[in-house]
Amino acid sequence: ILLLIVLTFVWFHFKITNYYENHNKNIKPIARQMVSNLSKPSEEVLTPFSVNQLKRAIDEINQRQEVHNLKTFGPLLDNDLVVIIQVHNRSDYLLSLIESFAKTKHIEEVLLVFSHDLFDPKINSMVTSITFCKTIQIFYPKSLQLNPNSFPGDSAEDCPRDVTVKDFDLDVTERALRIGCKNRFNSDSYGHFREAKFTQTKHHFWWKVNAVLDGLDITRHHSGHFMFLEEDHYLSPDTFNDDKSKVITLGSYVRSVEFNKNADKIERSRWISSRHNMAFIIDRDWSLQFISENCLKSPLNTLFVSIPRVYHTGECGLHHKTKRCNNKEMIETIEDTFKVSKNYLFPKQMILQQKSQKPFRMPKANGGWADPRDHELCLNHTHQYF
Repeated sequence: ILLLIVLTFVWFHFKITNYYENHNKNIKPIARQMVSNLSKPSEEVLTPFSVNQLKRAIDEINQRQEVHNLKTFGPLLDNDLVVIIQVHNRSDYLLSLIESFAKTKHIEEVLLVFSHDLFDPKINSMVTSITFCKTIQIFYPKSLQLNPNSFPGDSAEDCPRDVTVKDFDLDVTERALRIGCKNRFNSDSYGHFREAKFTQTKHHFWWKVNAVLDGLDITRHHSGHFMFLEEDHYLSPDTFNDDKSKVITLGSYVRSVEFNKNADKIERSRWISSRHNMAFIIDRDWSLQFISENCLKSPLNTLFVSIPRVYHTGECGLHHKTKRCNNKEMIETIEDTFKVSKNYLFPKQMILQQKSQKPFRMPKANGGWADPRDHELCLNHTHQYF
């Protein structure tokens, strides 16, 4: 049995290493072929033995910190932009994002950091196939995939999101006491208990911020800017224009896109996390919404483009459930907009326009963050990266 375990681990290690060495092709010519051959990412239930194998493999990849295409494009310079992409399991969206990267000007000056909370060879191959800029992949070590039956994943001992018992006159804590679930004293302000799939998103985001800014050798001393994207974003060709580091928010949720009128306009606004969270750019002096509103002498402000350069294509996902789930149709619409507006892309200068601001209201809390275990894990991510 011991021999079998050793041989299995050696085989698994060889497959992972061999896999990474054999996927260095240009994404452009093979992109559509890849997506046509792609099945849904594998999220099958892993046995404890295979989970341990995967943990070792991920730990090795994180420790190696291999930067692809470094010889081709050279070291990361002080003024280069670092783009950090949070990746889950939507391979079709990710492929579209990578294709949009390939079409953006100045992409060769950018370092792309892909941060995954799911290890899937089909998704990983998309990243290792990129040859148009420097890339690196990191994997969140506390993911649900690696903790399928215990915290920070779901546990049978934890309370369900909504605790129901026959006596509805009882408050939520008393209901939880009736069924004896583990985190019965930790419901949020809306009377719900933690949901691992949502807390993972928050944990992953905070981990990757700390891992990239303080953990990775290539970025820990980087004095330039960092842009944050997600797998379901899509970029315009002039996203990384020469003046790229002067704008802090390159995406928005506007419905009307009129490049001919506003392609060269930027606006200044009080920073609101739920409104200015797409393709936002920060340096090392950035902080959170609560800090902005409660700890600073004056709240943070942001500059944002009147016409977005980054678009949200994920109509169906973790936070969105709509009938429109056709990624290809949305990408075609965006690309048509770029073609019609090509004469208005790459403006030579940006004009700050003043618009009347709506009265500020503090964003409503999302909930789902009342469990002390989540608080502790979040704090640990500030100094434990890999």
